[in-house]
Amino acid sequence: VEVSTSTPVTITMEEDTIRQCEGSVVSLAPSVTAPDDEYEYQWSDGANSVASDSILLEVSPKDTVTYQFIAYNQCGADTVMKTIIGISPELTLAIDKNEMCQGDSITLTPTYADGLPVIWEISTDSLNFTSFDPTSDSAAFSPTDTTYYRIRTDSILCKPMYSNIVS
Repeated sequence: VEVSTSTPVTITMEEDTIRQCEGSVVSLAPSVTAPDDEYEYQWSDGANSVASDSILLEVSPKDTVTYQFIAYNQCGADTVMKTIIGISPELTLAIDKNEMCQGDSITLTPTYADGLPVIWEISTDSLNFTSFDPTSDSAAFSPTDTTYYRIRTDSILCKPMYSNIVS
């Protein structure tokens, strides 16, 4: 009687988490090593099978989603590799009060994804903005005239994105 054993399939993927802009296409292509090169595979988004006919998966998610790649050989040994695709959310800039008297200060607080570099911008006419450094994430200002503020990101993955304008 001859008994043969099979080594489990191994999977590697370059990145665990990918940040992208809505509408962008992301190609997921894991590297699969199986000693006998005979394996089956399937892609899933956690709730549904997404694809089972190709090792390459191209997706354009509208929300943050986790994709699982499952590969298995004749022994049923499997390996799961997860890739999370995060959609960069919109930038928002909140103001702590809508009206102020001369000499009062306002606090502006931006909301954006962790790790997303933002640039603060200021304008006196709401059309021509220049960059400035507020020295912290939430910034207090005491403008003497009507002043407009916004934040911007120039992520290499996205076209420039702008927050709402507050004045």
